[in-house]
Amino acid sequence: GILLDSDLIEETVTYEMADGYAGMERLLARRDDFTAVFVISDAMAVAAMKALHDRGKRIPEDCSVVAIDGIDMSAYMIPTLTTLVQPQQEMGESAVRILVDILEGKEGNQHLLLETTPRLGGSVCYV
Repeated sequence: GILLDSDLIEETVTYEMADGYAGMERLLARRDDFTAVFVISDAMAVAAMKALHDRGKRIPEDCSVVAIDGIDMSAYMIPTLTTLVQPQQEMGESAVRILVDILEGKEGNQHLLLETTPRLGGSVCYV
């Protein structure tokens, strides 16, 4: 029932950490009243968390952070990043199988939906 507020959406050009930091800075310059943020990748979330910290925001007390990837680095941060862990092995195997099938003329492009696993960390306040 929450309406979309486009003022709370920030786009970046790449998935680089520097863009994640810069994007969070732009969002904070525009609005700083949000209490949670979803970031498209763990690496960008790490940078976004740094930008929040640099602006005096406490994670998760002032702003919760959630991302998607499950890269090793995100488990070793303080606080640990709450993330959806992607099945990297399955993704790689599926990509190779699809590519080989395309090259051999057996199949065309495919769209697969794979299961993610939540990894709860300290970057979110749990009520």
